[in-house]
Amino acid sequence: MDQKPLKIEIPVEEEAPLTAERPRPDVGQSARAAGEKLARATETAARQAWESAARRKATQKLGEITDKGVRAVGTRVAETAEQQTRQRATAVQERLRATDWQQATKQGAVQGLRWLSRRLEQLAQRLTPTEKQPPPP
Repeated sequence: MDQKPLKIEIPVEEEAPLTAERPRPDVGQSARAAGEKLARATETAARQAWESAARRKATQKLGEITDKGVRAVGTRVAETAEQQTRQRATAVQERLRATDWQQATKQGAVQGLRWLSRRLEQLAQRLTPTEKQPPPP
């Protein structure tokens, strides 16, 4: 058995610089891409939340609560204004009654004093001696 030695030949290629077959993205570009993905996802989530039935329901309930609050405040303000108006009207009426009473009292006193003055004048004339009559002894 004659054996010939087996010879393996490895061709030597020119040495090429070691580089990755696909270029590696830099960190800034990766961060930018991640930020854009996050922004799109956030925008989509916000749009879905805005268009959701839960948001519409919450907005409707908030509107109803606000309307009730506005009506309650308006009613309370109207009641307070009405009460104040009644109190003022009552006070004015009382002042008018008091003023009318005072005026009537003044007029009555004036008329009474004038009547008394006339009567006193008549009495004074009766008591005043006339010159024709001789003075009593």
